[in-house]
Amino acid sequence: MSADNSSVPQGSQTSVAQTMPALVASSTALVEQTIDEVFDREPEEALPLVEQLLDQLTSHASGTVVDAGYRTVLETLWNFFNAIRVMRTEANAAESFNGFQAAVSGFDQLGRVELRDLSVGMGTYVSAIAELQKYNIGEAVSRFAKGKDYLKNAGKFGSKFETFIDFSEPDILFTSAVQALLVLDYATAKTLIDRATQASVLVANKYFAPSEPNYDFFLGMSLFYQAYYKCMRALNEFNQFEYDRLARDESLAREASDALPQLARGDVTNIIVQRLNYQAIGYKALLESIHELAAIMQKVFNSTFKTDLTALTKLRTKVQNANDSFSKVGPDAAPLVRFCTQLTNQINNLERLAKPSKKDFGALSGLVSCALFLPLFLIISWVNANSSVKLEGKAVIAAAMVMALIGGFGFGALKFKSLIFPSLVRSRAEKNDE
Repeated sequence: MSADNSSVPQGSQTSVAQTMPALVASSTALVEQTIDEVFDREPEEALPLVEQLLDQLTSHASGTVVDAGYRTVLETLWNFFNAIRVMRTEANAAESFNGFQAAVSGFDQLGRVELRDLSVGMGTYVSAIAELQKYNIGEAVSRFAKGKDYLKNAGKFGSKFETFIDFSEPDILFTSAVQALLVLDYATAKTLIDRATQASVLVANKYFAPSEPNYDFFLGMSLFYQAYYKCMRALNEFNQFEYDRLARDESLAREASDALPQLARGDVTNIIVQRLNYQAIGYKALLESIHELAAIMQKVFNSTFKTDLTALTKLRTKVQNANDSFSKVGPDAAPLVRFCTQLTNQINNLERLAKPSKKDFGALSGLVSCALFLPLFLIISWVNANSSVKLEGKAVIAAAMVMALIGGFGFGALKFKSLIFPSLVRSRAEKNDE
């Protein structure tokens, strides 16, 4: 195990490292000082410091019992903070859990009850993440709660890591929801998104005052999670032609719209906040586009669609706005940029395919004419029977047919004159021959 001193901030090896020669004389005080100094640091800073102290102990140790005890302290601390590193950088829950278990054993040996409970709590927290990765949501939620209970018994050490868990939990739940969406498990994803939303609201209310930017940021994130889920679900439903549901949902873009003012009140100088804001703008524009386009597609499938160039132009603008916003997010948003391009092509194809052609003439008019013929025939027959004008049977049929065709085809009914008035057409043809 080696340490790179350049990774440790300036001054990190002063107080504890300089007391190494006094190890035998004040071992208990040194252990307390070491533990306090290590846990005062952020996890990513604590691990290099522990590694540095282990290297120094190896260089200066005299092989006494006291040295061996102090080494156990440092190795136990290393197991604890390395377990955090493994979970953060490698997302390896099993290896991280083993590290916390080793720390539990070490702190048990040292008689440090609070630190033992801290290690048990962190191990339980990691096992909760492992359950989330297997989509065992109920067990994961239970373990999150148990982990926090252990941290409450860990005194001053536990309070710091309870905060760590509270801040991490929304992202962990959201990441698990994204994984569920990738395998199209929308029911599990919705449950995880709702839990992430609750966890984010908890952080906002527990750690920040309403006047602080981070309060609005975490509330904005709770809405962002919901907007993300709605967008992914809407894309899937759109591809499955569920236009009626999408067109009926007037609140499709509500969470994305509500997230924007919340995120805007966060720390807008933070690049992460900026990217989330761009994504929320994109989700809003995209969801509005899907809602409106679904209504148009519904009309197409009901065979009543007429090209509305103004509406399609507005749609193109909204999709382009979504595309522009996603482009500013970076490589992570490349799939969304590609979808916006596909959606634009879909709008173009819709406009092209919806233009009426001569081949479409009479597609439904014939059905209308057939439906009108019988009632018109009955009405004309009744009028003929009860009036002084007596038409022949053929004339009654011809009159009903003419009126039915006019009702179905309008002036286009003239194209059937040869069928309705064959004698008239024949006489005109004979005159032309003469």
